[in-house]
Amino acid sequence: MDRYEAERLLDERAEGTFLLRDSAQEEYLFSHLCRAVVSSHSTYDGINQLALPKALRSYLKEYHYKQRVRVRRFDNDH
Repeated sequence: MDRYEAERLLDERAEGTFLLRDSAQEEYLFSHLCRAVVSSHSTYDGINQLALPKALRSYLKEYHYKQRVRVRRFDNDH
């Protein structure tokens, strides 16, 4: 949804009501930061338990694949 559709949907809503949408402009990272925060407070499988639309759950699950993986090596030599 574009900015104007979001503004229309929020018109006359209570103060503090917000929409989370992916921005078409790369310099606005709010939606990418929100996804990082939500993902950091859940597991990949836990996202399915969140009361969110399916498209948003998919968007959150995609982020988990882009995270760095910590690797701990166990060498037999030491």
